[in-house]
Amino acid sequence: MTGCQPQPEQSAEAIDPQRVGVYDSRSIAIAFVNSPAYKQHVQPIHTANHQAYAQAVEDGDTARVEQLKAWGQAQQTKLHMQAFSTEPVDEILKHVQSSLPLIKQQTGVDRLICKWDKQAMAEVGKAQQVDVTLLLIDAFKPTPTQRKAAIEILKHQPIALDAARRIDD
Repeated sequence: MTGCQPQPEQSAEAIDPQRVGVYDSRSIAIAFVNSPAYKQHVQPIHTANHQAYAQAVEDGDTARVEQLKAWGQAQQTKLHMQAFSTEPVDEILKHVQSSLPLIKQQTGVDRLICKWDKQAMAEVGKAQQVDVTLLLIDAFKPTPTQRKAAIEILKHQPIALDAARRIDD
């Protein structure tokens, strides 16, 4: 996640380049849903699209109905892939970008990497891995129910991306 995150203000001695913060992206996706950031940034878009859908149905605008239905299905599929599989959550982490420097400073890491990102994990090699998942979960200020679900998912292995794509609810 380096590159799109502001760098923490700290001395070079405070960061050990051999320490990397790792997180489980599934927990981040689950903590995000219904969080204050979600309600502020995502929920209004969903509400507007639901209203547009209802209006399109009322107007008999089948093309718009299908367009909005496809958008909703794509959003749900992406969330399934993030919450139950290994789809990246970079756009979700942007909602807590201001918290990341403090998390990095508290844990003495200079970089955050999703534990499912095989390429990034290979690049850091034998660096000490510091699990920052719980700190990231808490950065979203999730409801107690969301926090519990975000932690519970850690007990399970992710499902394949194709399987997550096929979840139908």
